[in-house]
Amino acid sequence: MIDLARGPEDFMLFHWAPAERRKSILKRGLRIGRMSTDRVWKAPYVAFAHTPQLAWRLSANREVLKGEYPLWDLWGWWAKGGFEMIPFDDGDPREYRIYHDISIKKLWFIGSRTDLGEKEPIYHVG
Repeated sequence: MIDLARGPEDFMLFHWAPAERRKSILKRGLRIGRMSTDRVWKAPYVAFAHTPQLAWRLSANREVLKGEYPLWDLWGWWAKGGFEMIPFDDGDPREYRIYHDISIKKLWFIGSRTDLGEKEPIYHVG
């Protein structure tokens, strides 16, 4: 098993963003200092997780955002170091913070999913 706290040479990290931000992401990539989806603060980093499921749980699947954004996009980035790993209390990776903008040239659009309260989400592969 890969120790994601130390990290292998490179591995894919995942980031969910509201689909309404897709045009901006395609133009400028993921940028630090953007307003959070809950409109509470501006992070000095871009946050990722090591699985799409964990990224969803940390960003989009929060009660405060239910129904706020009906469609979400999943983006991937090949991490080659240059990040800070924030652990859960048990030491497992919670999120990875990247303290610089990430160019669209280095991002992969993976797909989209709805957040309309369905028991089973609807996925759209990119």
